[in-house]
Amino acid sequence: AFMEEKWDTALLHYREALKIDPKSADAHYGAARVLLEINRVDDAVPELRATLTIDPTHDDARDALTAIGKPA
Repeated sequence: AFMEEKWDTALLHYREALKIDPKSADAHYGAARVLLEINRVDDAVPELRATLTIDPTHDDARDALTAIGKPA
């Protein structure tokens, strides 16, 4: 869904994945990417921070926060 830019569907899938595994850094990061794509930056920030809490070495999440002016 993400690759097809079906943002609502992609976000739904990431949210479902988080219900199954709330500690999935990949699911938090995926949700954040969708939220950034649809310009919901304020909603993406907690997802990016959750990604880094779970995986402090997740450079893509750190880079995304830096790019939107929100230090990790």
